[in-house]
Amino acid sequence: MTTSTKKNLVASSPCPVCSSPTVPYIPHIYDDRYGHPGSYSIMRCHSCGTLTTEPPLKPEDIGPLYTDYYPRHIIDLQSVEARGNRSETLHQRFMYWWYGNHKIQHMLPLQGDSKRVLDIGCGDGASLIELERRGFEAYGIETDENISIVRDALKLNLHIGTIEDCPFPQGTFDYAIANQVIEHIIDLESFIAHTKQFMVKNGTLILSTPNADSIYRRIFGRAWAHWHIPYHQHILTSRAIGILLARHGFEVISKRTVSPTTWMIHTLNRLRFTPQQGMKNPLWAYEQKDAAASQEKPSKNHGFPAKLKSVLKRAVYLLVLNLISLCNRIVDLLQSGDCIVISARLK
Repeated sequence: MTTSTKKNLVASSPCPVCSSPTVPYIPHIYDDRYGHPGSYSIMRCHSCGTLTTEPPLKPEDIGPLYTDYYPRHIIDLQSVEARGNRSETLHQRFMYWWYGNHKIQHMLPLQGDSKRVLDIGCGDGASLIELERRGFEAYGIETDENISIVRDALKLNLHIGTIEDCPFPQGTFDYAIANQVIEHIIDLESFIAHTKQFMVKNGTLILSTPNADSIYRRIFGRAWAHWHIPYHQHILTSRAIGILLARHGFEVISKRTVSPTTWMIHTLNRLRFTPQQGMKNPLWAYEQKDAAASQEKPSKNHGFPAKLKSVLKRAVYLLVLNLISLCNRIVDLLQSGDCIVISARLK
């Protein structure tokens, strides 16, 4: 590491949660998914454990960053609507649990009874369709301008922007949910303060976010999938989230960890292939994959040996997948998994 790099790392901002000093944790880390060209560092607070990306993004960077780099340029409206209207069996719910495919909206009551839900960072809007189907009055916020196509076509209550400039009526939401969102936020205090303004007294806030105390973060280091530079601005511990929420009048009522099997596969793929800075990772190029799949010609039948090879390959894949899932469920029992899920009540 050069002398100038060391100086830049030492001249760090205080922890955004507890204001304690931060120290260098990972120097020179960059976007290894979508090819954003910037170089960043990870700083760590030894008091509350918060991990912070430096230099931070500016508020005016957020919209263009997600619009230009996140892979939502091609949106299948039928797929969005189908996912939102899909009824799930008990077996499907079990498989979601087994593979760690956590849906934060499943923590809400099965029947909405016209309760209002604010989904902050609602992605392509499929969650809003599901919540409406279950009887909730659903509203969403999303920074990606590409999602305006979905909003207009499906007539969703969806604001393109941030919680700070959201026009929805304040003090009227029974639930606020933010699935894998708070790690993207630049100003944590502003985010929680504005979220609070939209909620009724005794309303419930549910957050899920990468876990800075994850055992996998310690094992895999810079290959850990949840760094997601520069989109993730903060990786928090459950203690840090508790400090942040308490400061704004919330009381934590439950917490646990969830480790998605797919994210472990992303981490293992990162060990296998590391793109150069500014290069799109082909393993994350969804649009290229969709285009290639649409042009792919069906393979010819090469007889029994080819079929046997295909069956064995599939069996090995499923074995590995389920071994990963078994490890993840054990890790989650120990509360050391990849993501924290926290429910809090506004006092």
